[in-house]
Amino acid sequence: MSPPPRAEPSAGGCGKKVRVVDVWAHNQEAEQARILTLVHAYPIVAVATSHDVPVRWPPPPAAAAGTLDGNYEAVRAGVERVRFAQLGVSLASADGDMVLARAWRFHLGDALGAEDRRFLAAVGVDPGPTARRADPRRLSVALRVACAIEALPDGGVLVTRDGAEDVAYVVRHLRGPLPPCREEFLRSCNAAFPALYDLKVMAEWTTTAATEPPLAAAGRDAFRGLLALVRARRHGGGVLTGYNAFLPGLGAADTIELMSIKTTMAEDAERLRQMKELFRELYPGQDPAIVDRLPLC
Repeated sequence: MSPPPRAEPSAGGCGKKVRVVDVWAHNQEAEQARILTLVHAYPIVAVATSHDVPVRWPPPPAAAAGTLDGNYEAVRAGVERVRFAQLGVSLASADGDMVLARAWRFHLGDALGAEDRRFLAAVGVDPGPTARRADPRRLSVALRVACAIEALPDGGVLVTRDGAEDVAYVVRHLRGPLPPCREEFLRSCNAAFPALYDLKVMAEWTTTAATEPPLAAAGRDAFRGLLALVRARRHGGGVLTGYNAFLPGLGAADTIELMSIKTTMAEDAERLRQMKELFRELYPGQDPAIVDRLPLC
């Protein structure tokens, strides 16, 4: 699991260093409430997970090695064995501004043991003598709620992930044990987070239209590159549709038929927007919602 996108101070941050807030059981509710308040203005949620103690990932069966299904089996088996993890959260606005001087590091999972405390001390985290880890299910539900807030045009909140394991860990605590089938897992991801984008995918993979990856030239600034695409999307541009719900190594529920449906939905939404604009011009003072009941042609 890879680290969260680097949080750089925005212009509105006056050059302040970002403060990382460590979240344990005692302050979980307060910090989750803060995130749910801020997400209305900063609806892009970036998350990444890491294990306090590295997990030994079992190899997939020989027959499945190197396949999408084999990759998913390795991810599933590893995530199911995780007892505790750290999950980092940072927020950005649709204009590309990072939430001012704050990011969160949730300490999740089982009770702290001696090995855990040694690890935390090595990375400079002092949990205190009575600290209890935060509840991963409550955090996962809060992230799901945050990503359901319609703070962006076209509905929903963009969720950036940098690794299939990050998403699998959150989905694991939303629905229980991960499904054995890769396609079912990807459908669960898409249902929980309708706008889900992975920086690695957008830097390396082409779409079904064989266009150049939109973040191919972004390098270490991939997250900033994604924010630029979000700004373009707000003004009717961008290339995000073909990259929704793809995860590195796992693909997506990515049949040609599904990609065609996603593209058609985006085109229909744009036509509907244009029809409403025309309706407002022709019939000022009338409710443009009437257009929703008209067939698209």
